[in-house]
Amino acid sequence: MAVSAADVARVKAAMPADSGELSALRSIPAVCAYVAQKAREEGADEADHVEAVVRAAEVSGSDLRNARRVLKRLGYADVASRLGEIASKTKRTPK
Repeated sequence: MAVSAADVARVKAAMPADSGELSALRSIPAVCAYVAQKAREEGADEADHVEAVVRAAEVSGSDLRNARRVLKRLGYADVASRLGEIASKTKRTPK
């Protein structure tokens, strides 16, 4: 299932100012792993869920690439692949 702009808008609208149970998660890879695990528990597509969250949060390309590396090592292959696809569509900022 592809993630649509409407899906991203729904996630963005549902994001509370205070992230509640996500507040303990201090990094983008940690949030992505949490979202993927929750999707797995629900039998949902973990890559779609993570994509909706990172697009709603407007995560930068460099942060997406870093999260991809971390999640790949943790065994979230589908999520890592999706993050790589999203990151490849972002502009790299010069160092």
